[in-house]
Amino acid sequence: EFQQQQQQQQQQQQHSTTTTTSHGKEYVPLKKRRIELTNQIKQTQKSIRSAKEEQERLRREQRMKEAMGGRDTRLLIDQHQELVSKGLDTRQDDDRVEEEQIKKNLEKTARVMISHEESAKGIRYRSHTDTHTWRPLSAYRTKSKAWCDLVRQKYSIQIQSELSSQPPPAPISKFKHMRFPPAILKALAAKNIKYPTPIQMQALPTVLCGRDCIGIAYTGSGKTMVFALPMIMFALEEELKMPLVFG
Repeated sequence: EFQQQQQQQQQQQQHSTTTTTSHGKEYVPLKKRRIELTNQIKQTQKSIRSAKEEQERLRREQRMKEAMGGRDTRLLIDQHQELVSKGLDTRQDDDRVEEEQIKKNLEKTARVMISHEESAKGIRYRSHTDTHTWRPLSAYRTKSKAWCDLVRQKYSIQIQSELSSQPPPAPISKFKHMRFPPAILKALAAKNIKYPTPIQMQALPTVLCGRDCIGIAYTGSGKTMVFALPMIMFALEEELKMPLVFG
């Protein structure tokens, strides 16, 4: 009897919540239909909002990528996860990707540093052009390679030169031996700058000779003076060749 009472109660509840129309379709109460419609609208709005956010994120990444010169602006962990998902060995591919990126950057730099005429004709220079009159003192010009290597080893100077037939000049350990005029020597002394730092010993003679130089050293090692002093010397040389006049 108890089971029969439960079944009757369930039938009454079902009859009170849902009925059938004359066409045999189940009738859904208005309140329930409104709730379902509201949920559908919310889900649609959420999907639209998610799509807009995704499009905005892609546009933002594209703008950032263009601003960074076409480089990948994603986090390294995201790049790593993409490689893992593709089944690639990241330990080997990281070096390959980095090497390809370096080669691309070198090609871009090489194109920037040559003129259009040189690029069209395929002209490549294998030796430097003597455009300046500065020369080291004869005492340094006659120094042997063994002496230069010994001085560089003493001051932890490492060099790499593409011109084996024309090695960089010998390192010079005193400013006055670099043939700077007295005014510059007095200005250095006033700033309590007595001796050149290791990068200045090697890079200053190299730049004063008119050769290209890329210097890498710690902050505060005097890299700025390496290009500032030669600029003053080159400007002074041009002034002596063709003095500036008023009028």
